[in-house]
Amino acid sequence: MILAVLLAASPAIAFEYSDNPPFEELAAFDLVVLDDRFSAADLKRLQNAKALAYLSVGEVADDAPYLS
Repeated sequence: MILAVLLAASPAIAFEYSDNPPFEELAAFDLVVLDDRFSAADLKRLQNAKALAYLSVGEVADDAPYLS
């Protein structure tokens, strides 16, 4: 699911937290907020959209590599 915030004279922003983001669709936005697990090759698929990383200090995924 993509949540877009569109305001007059503001950048188009997408928040995407799925495991398999639709990078080609997200390229239509000005800014894309993703979590921090994607590679440089993944981010290049965003073309001209700027990627911002989402980092939460208050939650831990059960499958996080640092828990092993």
